[in-house]
Amino acid sequence: MSTAALFLTLVSALLHASRDLLIKRSDDKIAFSWLFRVVGIALITPIALFRFDTNIPGRAWMLIAASSVVHVLYALSLARAYEQGDLSLVYPIARSAPIFVLLWATLIWREAMSPLGIIGVVVIVFGAYVLQVRGFSKRRSATSTQGIFHDRSLKYAWLTALLVAAYSLIDDRAVSLIDPAVFLLLYGSLTCAILTPILLATRRSSVEREWRLRWPLILVAAAASTGSYLLALFALQLDQVSYVAGVRQVSILFGVILGWRVLKEPHGRSRLVGAVIMVFGILMIGLSS
Repeated sequence: MSTAALFLTLVSALLHASRDLLIKRSDDKIAFSWLFRVVGIALITPIALFRFDTNIPGRAWMLIAASSVVHVLYALSLARAYEQGDLSLVYPIARSAPIFVLLWATLIWREAMSPLGIIGVVVIVFGAYVLQVRGFSKRRSATSTQGIFHDRSLKYAWLTALLVAAYSLIDDRAVSLIDPAVFLLLYGSLTCAILTPILLATRRSSVEREWRLRWPLILVAAAASTGSYLLALFALQLDQVSYVAGVRQVSILFGVILGWRVLKEPHGRSRLVGAVIMVFGILMIGLSS
């Protein structure tokens, strides 16, 4: 992997984890997420308009609509996960979407799952277990196992990973038909359009309060989210997609470290071990595809 592609990918991963740190620190996470998405549209508009082509095929519009719906569900699910769980626990699981991409490719597209891919799935699941272990003693491990089935934040985190896998598959098809920056503008605008009546009907005061108290952080989150996406695209132009996608999963480690060191969340060491294991599992899946 070239030095330039590696640098861009690592910065992209750090920006993505930093965006979720800001979501976690907000009071109303759904309102905050909607606000930074609106600002993000404003940031990407000049780039998208410069690259805009009016000849967008009908299939691309279907994919834009599908991606928007899935992104709405993703935003709501991620916000719910952070309302109830730690960044260092939720973020790594929410970023483990490759496990679902592989399973869907096997079950729906009838692609053969390689032995390395199977090992990768097992490694990710084991890493996710280690993530929520509160210590490495036998008693604490048993307590943690029981907690898996009762922790609502974990359920939302896994749902988020499922939704990330869904929009990743959709977006991958879409950007083969339409410029990525234009696609980001169109699906982002439709996503915000769907969320707007929900926010205005149920959280108008929260939206106003989040903007009044945190508008600088909203601007930072918008820049981090948009910048992370664009840097990943630039990295893809310099190197193979498998390398970029694999290295970008280092964001899992960044998410755990930010939660542990910045937010002072507990069980940082065991969660870091779990995150490292998950990254290895995701790399195995990447190498198997």
